[in-house]
Amino acid sequence: MSGRLVAAALLGFATAALFAPPQHARAGVFDIKAPEITGGEWEFATNHTFQHGFSPSADRIGHSFEIFTGYAFSDHFKAGAKLAFDRFLGESTHLSVAGIEGQFNFGKIAPLVAIGWFTALDMRAHSDETNTLTFGPLIKFGDDTLSLTVNPLLERTFGANREKGLTLTYAVGFRAGVREGLALGIEAYGAIPEVADPPESHFHEHRIGPVIYVDQDVTSALASERATKLSLEIGAFVGLSDAAPDWTGKIKAALTW
Repeated sequence: MSGRLVAAALLGFATAALFAPPQHARAGVFDIKAPEITGGEWEFATNHTFQHGFSPSADRIGHSFEIFTGYAFSDHFKAGAKLAFDRFLGESTHLSVAGIEGQFNFGKIAPLVAIGWFTALDMRAHSDETNTLTFGPLIKFGDDTLSLTVNPLLERTFGANREKGLTLTYAVGFRAGVREGLALGIEAYGAIPEVADPPESHFHEHRIGPVIYVDQDVTSALASERATKLSLEIGAFVGLSDAAPDWTGKIKAALTW
């Protein structure tokens, strides 16, 4: 399937979901998405979230993880597919949703400001889940040495288990390079349901914490014919609201080639 066909399909899904009945928010993993895209690059990633210390209003999900693979058709468009799994406390791991996503890179609008767009469609694979459309801009200030990346996204669910309104989710990451292949940062994540008429603040989710980033060239180790990079992200976040767990751990590993 060509890049144009994939982009057209994602746009069609977005239009259909926007005019569907309201939605239900869902759990997931935590990731900062930068707008830059490298044409011809493949990615395979797994992202894990571990949570502990739940309030009565919080989802009691101890472990969530995703398996993702994607391909950049050009420097301006990338598409991928994923499977997402959840494990509630005291229960076994189950497949929650299967999804597709597309990312657009619009380039730099200023010397140190890059902008893009993200759209994802997740279809429920478990009776407790719902279908979710996620969309919004990807904004990056700075460069690889020092950067601030902001992902203000909207979620709309449809179909079974949906809830009314749009949910505002945000991901904000500050990253500073320490030396080649090593960077330190701070990431913050949050969600506000029914953003046009939000409920009381104890239903909002907010968390923040430090992250370490490690990039390693593994081309020779894998005997690969193409330059291959292994990237690791390890973070720990503290909950800032009643709906967020007391702490959240994040481990992400990705191969790009």
